[in-house]
Amino acid sequence: MHVIHRRTELRADAVYVIPLKELDNIELHLERTVSELKTGENGLVSGATLTSTVDDATEELDVSAVFVAVGMLPRTDLVKESGLDIDERGYIVAGESGETNLPGVFVAGDCRTKLLRQVSTAVGDGANAATSAFAYVSLHK
Repeated sequence: MHVIHRRTELRADAVYVIPLKELDNIELHLERTVSELKTGENGLVSGATLTSTVDDATEELDVSAVFVAVGMLPRTDLVKESGLDIDERGYIVAGESGETNLPGVFVAGDCRTKLLRQVSTAVGDGANAATSAFAYVSLHK
């Protein structure tokens, strides 16, 4: 799993950051932003281009899913030209299932329109969106 962060250090409480850094299955990419998402023949996410916030150098990652954690303000610029409905505050419009206005595109977490933004609600969003996406893919083979 990859964690991409635009700053030199993670700003969360140490009680979260220290255990994260100790995990063997997490690779931190600091001073980077996601500048492009790639899709494969099936239209699913297949990769991401990271751009350095220091020198604009790029690197490619093979990924099959993307989870956006944006802090207090949604950082949805990456999908503004995608045709997704985005509200006036910048959040992606989606219901409890995570289904967006684009068929086969689901969203979860703090970039989605909702009242409460906490880890616990994001986890629930992820479960709902994953279940909905599985149902969609199963019906559209």
